[in-house]
Amino acid sequence: MYEVKLYYSGYVTHIVKGANSPDKAILKARLKGDKLWDEYSDAHREVIDTLQPWPEADTAEEVI
Repeated sequence: MYEVKLYYSGYVTHIVKGANSPDKAILKARLKGDKLWDEYSDAHREVIDTLQPWPEADTAEEVI
């Protein structure tokens, strides 16, 4: 299990289970985040759509 921080102008933390490497955990967290953001209201989407991903800063730490 990994704790993943996806960076934008701040960061979003996801706990990802079932990933066997940091890179796979980050990818899984991005997919999870995309799915959650699709469920936001139109007002929230306007704000979120202005954020640009910063994948070079993303981190994943294994948690026990």
